[in-house]
Amino acid sequence: MARFNRREFMGSVLAGAAATRLSPASAQPAAAKMSPTDLVTLGRSGVKVSRLGMGTGVRGGNRSSNATRMGAEKFLPLMKYAFDHGITFFDVADLYGTHDFLHRLVAEVGRDKVQIQSKIWWMDGSMPEKTTNATVAVERFLREVGTDHLDSVLLHCCMDDKWATRLEDFMGQLEDCKTRGLIRSHGVSCHSFGALRTALASPWLDVVLARVNHRGSKMDGKPSDIAAHLRAMRDAGKGVIGMKLYGEGEIRQPDERLTSLKYVVTEKCVDAIVIGLEAIEHIDETLVNFQAALNA
Repeated sequence: MARFNRREFMGSVLAGAAATRLSPASAQPAAAKMSPTDLVTLGRSGVKVSRLGMGTGVRGGNRSSNATRMGAEKFLPLMKYAFDHGITFFDVADLYGTHDFLHRLVAEVGRDKVQIQSKIWWMDGSMPEKTTNATVAVERFLREVGTDHLDSVLLHCCMDDKWATRLEDFMGQLEDCKTRGLIRSHGVSCHSFGALRTALASPWLDVVLARVNHRGSKMDGKPSDIAAHLRAMRDAGKGVIGMKLYGEGEIRQPDERLTSLKYVVTEKCVDAIVIGLEAIEHIDETLVNFQAALNA
């Protein structure tokens, strides 16, 4: 999510509801039918996460991201603010270098209070070294996060329809990690329509992270085609997590950000979403707008 100035954010909320910081109580209105902070189940995986998750990988690569460049002294309070307002699902990755942030959050709030998704970067480049074994990677992730299990681990950035053949060894190793209780579910993050087609066909896949918004920004096809495919994945019992709801910052207008949230709700194409939230105003706006979208 790109940096936006405060005027943009203040204009985006309904009736000025986020003009001041939300209190933990107001993040979940008692009369609401559905909330961004409800725990929802990802397909048949049995894994439950908050419907809105916090991403940590904006402009990520080589174990750095906007979060790590911001530094723990600034980013950790944002994570805690999100947690205090009901966002308990956090998306990290080896590529982002954000495992340590989750380690610190877990130490403060308790492992049973949060859901953690990480990702394995299996390709050449963009990392100091190449990962060659998913089991070794998962065991390292657990040490870095300070936990005995992760809720989901994805193969990061699958970009064609051959990933299930190319990554067969990784898939088997992640299945073994699930059997051992080191992870609760596994899947992929997709960056092409071909990769999404393979994800739908794969009996191995529990969870998919897919790009979706109403405008087609930073996406893998027309919004209507992507939404229909993601609905098919949900119908097949796969957990679907939407990303790039704001098109990596390309969707800058306040009303369009709300429209994007309404789109994924209306299309019934995701179980949960992850957004890179980099300021108190980002969190407040998204909670208010997602609440409105869910109950429109």
